[in-house]
Amino acid sequence: MGRKYDDLLLRFKTAVVLILVYGVLIYLGGVYFALALLITCVIFIIELNRLVVFRTNSFIFLVFGAALCFSSFSIWDLFNQDKRFLIFLLAVVMVTDISGYFVGKFLGGPKVSKALSPNKTWSGLFGGWVGAIIVAIFGSYLFESILFAVLIGFSLSLFSQAGDFLESYLKRRAQVKDSSNLLPGHGGFLDRFDGIIGAGFGYGFLSYVVL
Repeated sequence: MGRKYDDLLLRFKTAVVLILVYGVLIYLGGVYFALALLITCVIFIIELNRLVVFRTNSFIFLVFGAALCFSSFSIWDLFNQDKRFLIFLLAVVMVTDISGYFVGKFLGGPKVSKALSPNKTWSGLFGGWVGAIIVAIFGSYLFESILFAVLIGFSLSLFSQAGDFLESYLKRRAQVKDSSNLLPGHGGFLDRFDGIIGAGFGYGFLSYVVL
């Protein structure tokens, strides 16, 4: 119990530091946020090479590397449009993750896919969607209607969960627990930001392809 508590406390401390650091960078904006986004994307690519070694899987590496760069660019584009939209995206991702975790733990039930992620349940998946919809309702003033806000929030939640599943699949394929050990208690940047990467990609896809 003591070890479990220590691990949870370490994860919490790391999460608080990340929120504070990136929160300040978003507030400062301009070159500060651009540089942070660039450095973060480079770290993503380095960690990706641990999961998908370029020398032996160059095509898969390039596909996922391009997706990471596209997601980073989409987040930068969203930030330039209005910081509030970026905060909306981050809120959807965080609430999807948190509500999905606690609902899944409380209700349990059938697993989504043991091959992709052995701990993810359907109840957790639905819990994440409900959390995202609640965030969308509160943030609906940013959009033309509540319905549109809910559709966007739900879509971003789906992409966020897809990012989580894909990163989990790559780790299982590479037979590693974490993408790196850069973040105490969290593993690597890909482990911590997989949902944001998925949602960023989703925003770009919806903006440039669908809408």
